[in-house]
Amino acid sequence: MTKSCNVIDIFLKTLDSICLLIAWICLVENSDYSQYSSTIYSVVVFMTVWIFDIFYLIVFISKLNRKFACYTDSKGYICFNIVYCILIFLLVISASIVMATVCGGNELWSTTCAFGFFSSFLWLGGLVVHYLGLRRFNQMFE
Repeated sequence: MTKSCNVIDIFLKTLDSICLLIAWICLVENSDYSQYSSTIYSVVVFMTVWIFDIFYLIVFISKLNRKFACYTDSKGYICFNIVYCILIFLLVISASIVMATVCGGNELWSTTCAFGFFSSFLWLGGLVVHYLGLRRFNQMFE
């Protein structure tokens, strides 16, 4: 993967972590969120993905990935990230859909749904970046 793809990926992960943090804050701001299992599911998904985003940002900004022999120009790394983006997209979009079914006119929960959907589309953007990186990788060896 090229350096520009890494920069775009880090930018997308930064925006994603901001969207997920806003979604989480809007969700837990309402004191009765713990009464519904669907909102608890959304809290767990949003915070888990947010922690993964922060971990990813720390590893790549501090260049710890080189110490773990996780080179971004390897085909295995790119394929792993494609599968990872698909799985996280499905998790976040399902949590957002679940929140959309229970928001019931609550403005904060509607905001949670919106930022959850923004986050899932940012993961789709990451998927496109990694797919383009895989195509470039395959073209180098043709």
